[in-house]
Amino acid sequence: MIISRMLFRISFFGGGTDYPNRYRDNGGSVLNTIINKYCYISSRYPPARSGIGSSSAFTVGFLNSQYALTGQIGQKRLGSNAIYVEQQIIGEDVGSQDQAAAAFVGLNKMEFNGKENFIVQPVSINQQKITSLQNHLILFFTNFSRTASEIACEQIKNTPDKGEITIEQQNKLDNIMVTENV
Repeated sequence: MIISRMLFRISFFGGGTDYPNRYRDNGGSVLNTIINKYCYISSRYPPARSGIGSSSAFTVGFLNSQYALTGQIGQKRLGSNAIYVEQQIIGEDVGSQDQAAAAFVGLNKMEFNGKENFIVQPVSINQQKITSLQNHLILFFTNFSRTASEIACEQIKNTPDKGEITIEQQNKLDNIMVTENV
């Protein structure tokens, strides 16, 4: 982790002459100094290549911290903006579930349709089933790392060959959701 500490400044004279539309034509000059008050910025590489959505969690967390400075933003917009940043601005070949999952948290059924459009439906299960699920899951590191974008690039190429989800597949998914909503 890198922590950068930057000093703040106070200005004595000339404030306003430092605006480009002023100094381009007329020049500008200021007298200022730094003070012993700081702005702290911490940076680190996200723990990417884990296969559990870490890079998208980083993107959502970063956007969320920025939005917190200007006011709250809804989960849907936060997820959509993270998808936009990763897919359109950075140009990564990644899916959309990681960003939506980081924005919405919890157990959710997600439906994706249209451009950057998704619907999140929380899945409610009772505490006994949550405990049972937690007691029967294990997560371990396989000692293999991979770049999600590289794998997704291949999947994206092959997607047109897969066709649409069948009614039978959708019914199975819907049936699981209905059964588990107890």
